Amino acid sequence: MQRIHATAPDAKLYVQSIMPRGRRWRTSITATNPMLAQVARQQEAEYLDLWPTLADEQGNLREGFSLDGLHLTGAGYRAWCGVLRPHITKEAQPARSVEHAGP
Repeated sequence: MQRIHATAPDAKLYVQSIMPRGRRWRTSITATNPMLAQVARQQEAEYLDLWPTLADEQGNLREGFSLDGLHLTGAGYRAWCGVLRPHITKEAQPARSVEHAGP
């Protein structure tokens, strides 16, 4: 991230949580996501937590978002994009110009 900051100092950086999977990976992922959030804070990046949108009550990838527990379906991608869209849209807005009063 330091290289990105040096190359593109005005770029807004985002760090996404690891998406939920099945029970086998839940412990590792739930232990890693807080570390990713911490790195994001330290690097002045915004952390995007995908779990509230993609995980079910047991912490698995929601039914219908994957056929194999890993690869997203169209519905899974739409849900993921729903998390990303507000941030991308906000950053894509042109800078507001300041009008100066004439003489």
